[in-house]
Amino acid sequence: YWAVKIDENGTKIWDKRFGGTGSDECREVVATGDGGFLLAGNSSSVADGDKTEASRGQADYWAVKIDENGTKVWDKRFGTYNIDSFYSVAGSSDGGFFLAGHVHSDNPDGDKSETGRGGHDYWVVKINADGSKVWDKRFGGGLDDYCRSVLGVASGGCILSGWAWPGGGDHGAASRGGFDYWVVRLDAAGNKLW
Repeated sequence: YWAVKIDENGTKIWDKRFGGTGSDECREVVATGDGGFLLAGNSSSVADGDKTEASRGQADYWAVKIDENGTKVWDKRFGTYNIDSFYSVAGSSDGGFFLAGHVHSDNPDGDKSETGRGGHDYWVVKINADGSKVWDKRFGGGLDDYCRSVLGVASGGCILSGWAWPGGGDHGAASRGGFDYWVVRLDAAGNKLW
């Protein structure tokens, strides 16, 4: 991961690098309420360098919390023993975060607590302000579902969006033909509202 802080004129204030000896790919950053930032993406590194927890499989979600000066506060890994593809992070109203992407894992394993629906499924992990997992949820049908974005809402829940081949499982409607947009609304406990 490489973070560069610039001022309003584009002048560099600082830059920081975070990673292990494997592949670490930062995909998104959000500002935190204390003036710091949460960097999030994928990692296949073992526990070395800046990474304190080894990957569970080929790639996992990896979150790195830094303060306003770019100093690491903590890092957390969430994954299964397969490939987990992180795509989006959002802050939650309670000061925590939602980490979202997709996973291809049929059985509960690693940090995933629910059985897969088949193919790739949306996978969202709710963490608190210190990076501890609060809950994780899987949503999908019998084929492939690819979550690309998460948005926190004022009530404490979130909205997941991406593309899917609807039919069965958690889908509320049949496919219009091939892949469709699929939006899933969750409450603060991770229960599907619609």
